[in-house]
Amino acid sequence: AITYVDNFFDTTSSISHVEKLSLQLYPNPFTTVTQLSLSSSVSLPCRLVIYDITGRVVMENDNLKQRTIQINKHAANRSIYFLKLTDHNNNIYTTKLLTEQ
Repeated sequence: AITYVDNFFDTTSSISHVEKLSLQLYPNPFTTVTQLSLSSSVSLPCRLVIYDITGRVVMENDNLKQRTIQINKHAANRSIYFLKLTDHNNNIYTTKLLTEQ
C-alpha cells in the first residue's frame, strides 16, 4: 500500500496530524540554507527529490539515510520549490520550499 501525505494544501482528509508532522523544514521561507527534519515515522532510507517551479529536478538523493539534512538555496532569486520524499515503505511526503532573496 502507498500512503500519500500532501503538505501543499491544508485540506480536510483522513491524514492524521502526526503524519503531517513527519517532514519539517525550518526556516521556510529561507535565504541561504534550510534544515529538513524527518520524524521516526519516516522509514529510512528515503528518496528525496526537489523540483523547481518548471518541474526541473534541482536536487536528488536516492539513498537518504539521515533524519536531518541541510538544503542549500539553488537560485539567486526568490522562488518556489517542491520537495517529494519517498520512504523505504513507499510512503510519499510532499511540501513546498520557499526561498527569499
